[in-house]
Amino acid sequence: MPESPERTAFYRLFDADGVLLYVGIAKDVHKRWRMHEWEKTWWHLVSGNRVEWFPSRPEARAAELAAMENESPLYNGVWHPDGSYTQGKYDDTTERGHAAEELRRDLDNGTLQPGEMIRITHLGRRYGVSAMSVAMALDALPPGTVCKRGNYRYIAAPKSPSLAQ
Repeated sequence: MPESPERTAFYRLFDADGVLLYVGIAKDVHKRWRMHEWEKTWWHLVSGNRVEWFPSRPEARAAELAAMENESPLYNGVWHPDGSYTQGKYDDTTERGHAAEELRRDLDNGTLQPGEMIRITHLGRRYGVSAMSVAMALDALPPGTVCKRGNYRYIAAPKSPSLAQ
């Protein structure tokens, strides 16, 4: 018995000025957006979205490819005829610097307690940057400041050294 077509969403993500940042497809857009929140350095720029549902994944994929070609979203990657891939880049240097300053402050003033699990998505929202920018800022802190426990899992070190600069 042939499989039934899989209903799939095609989504567009916009910034506050209505600029198209990214297009994608997913069966579960909220699950996919949670993944983007963890992975994409530009995620904090998203302030709006538009979702269209298609009866099948191939139909949604066709809409996605057409939008990538005709609407030029800023941060989608592009497959080239030679098989190579170019990812849309976002420079989060400023956001990483801001996250590092906020982390230093929170560790020094006790907002982040020794031994406390550091939740990068929560801090990203609080600092106004992406979770990935927070993770990169954590990775750049002096040794002994935080303990890394696997991918994107951090704990404030039991006795963090002073981070004042």
